[in-house]
Amino acid sequence: MENIFVIDLTSYLNGEDKSLDLCNKVLESLHKTGILIIKDPRINEKYNDDFINMMEKYYNLPYQTKLKHIRKDLHYQIGLTPEFIEKPLDHCEIIHRLANENRAHKPIGKDIKARWFYQMNPPNTDDFKDISGINIIPEEFPEWEETIHNWGDCFLNTLDTLCEMISLSLDLNKNYLTEMCHNGSHLIAPTFSDLSKYGTAKTILAGFHQDISFLTIHGKSRYPGLNIWTRDMSRIRVKVPDGYLLVQAGLQIEYLTAGYITAGYHEVVVEEDTIRQIDMNRNVNGINPNLVRVSSTCFSHINSDKYLDVITKFRNEENIKNYPKIKEGDWLRYRLEKIKLGP
Repeated sequence: MENIFVIDLTSYLNGEDKSLDLCNKVLESLHKTGILIIKDPRINEKYNDDFINMMEKYYNLPYQTKLKHIRKDLHYQIGLTPEFIEKPLDHCEIIHRLANENRAHKPIGKDIKARWFYQMNPPNTDDFKDISGINIIPEEFPEWEETIHNWGDCFLNTLDTLCEMISLSLDLNKNYLTEMCHNGSHLIAPTFSDLSKYGTAKTILAGFHQDISFLTIHGKSRYPGLNIWTRDMSRIRVKVPDGYLLVQAGLQIEYLTAGYITAGYHEVVVEEDTIRQIDMNRNVNGINPNLVRVSSTCFSHINSDKYLDVITKFRNEENIKNYPKIKEGDWLRYRLEKIKLGP
């Protein structure tokens, strides 16, 4: 992780460092690598533990119970997306160009992982009711909403601060991106990978892909396996330090900046470190260890009624042609259908 910028927000949040230096460092890291490691003093790691504990228990519910939580008609944008539904786009041409030490695993079909989507701010619009809806609250978990919001609010606090810092560095009003993201369809989006079934070496849990978010924010998972690629397509095996967050650029911020910031590629694969953690958990927990890999993930979004449109700093004839103005909700629906998350 030595090539990724580590940003401590403490001085900025305390008002001790309101210069552009730290803001420019955030933008520089996103431009050069598509990635940030964030130290945010508002983060309470207990909330992450509570969140993962609850999601592990959820995944272990009977499958017939979980079937009630699937909303295919809403593009799976709330509730459960089962295993073998989402299919990463074909990036084989890119994979083949990578040097051996940076090579990605070639996806062989639909992802093994399952996912849950919880919308922190369900869109209040008639135009996009097919990609939003009332959140599902599994009756087995009375603590569901409180646990998700405790951790999700940490993500969104960090998002608001980063939006302000990026806006300032791009010579925009400091509230520009914050307002663009206000009431966006921000998704708390843990994935589930059953390592008791799929815990063998080189199993692809989530194929090589980019996120369709604005920014993706990750807390620490209990099982390693996430590989990310920087802008120069160098592969990094992710190890998020305790108390830190990993931030990745998504396709929406790429759209707004006309590629000045590019959405990073990533995958989740069972590797040697994953297997070592599986073995360690078996030794500690006996014959019934919890072998579910849960990601701690938030997908932030531009508001569905706002337009994805190249910001002033990057507006020219070529960029406007390559990134034409479009409502975020319309763009999102199109992208969801491309990865097989459609009715």
